[in-house]
Amino acid sequence: SVHEEHLASWPVDADEAFDQALRNLDQEPAPLSDDMEVEPGTSVRVWYGDSFYVATRALRLADLLPPGTTDALVAVPNRHTLLVHPIVDGGAVAAMQPIYRLTVQLFREGPGSISDQPYWWHEGRLELIPHHAKGREVTVVPPDGLLAVFEAVIARTEGR
Repeated sequence: SVHEEHLASWPVDADEAFDQALRNLDQEPAPLSDDMEVEPGTSVRVWYGDSFYVATRALRLADLLPPGTTDALVAVPNRHTLLVHPIVDGGAVAAMQPIYRLTVQLFREGPGSISDQPYWWHEGRLELIPHHAKGREVTVVPPDGLLAVFEAVIARTEGR
């Protein structure tokens, strides 16, 4: 974290400083990771650790995903946790609500809470996945582009 007034005194611009910060991630200890089954047959990869920069790895998500992955469900509930489910089959639909609930829980627990929101990672960009919560019931409202991705992977999985 660098305040703008400090950055202004550096001999590099903001883009160069950001690129260097991403390269600095290589100096951080590799986070631990486990697959957590959230629904029968559906898992979410959880990266976690003591480093304050585990969640920052979302900015280099392509390095963590299987080659050729263009879409994933992502959450960064706190600085120590990154949740990811590559969208490769219909399991992504089943993973949406559990990811949301886990994200909210980890966000509330902290420390270093970042976001209680799920995101769609698509070709290197993150897009908020809207949802409505009423008590313990959560309704996730995927953007049209994400719905199209879901339909395509389900059709591919079913051999259509």
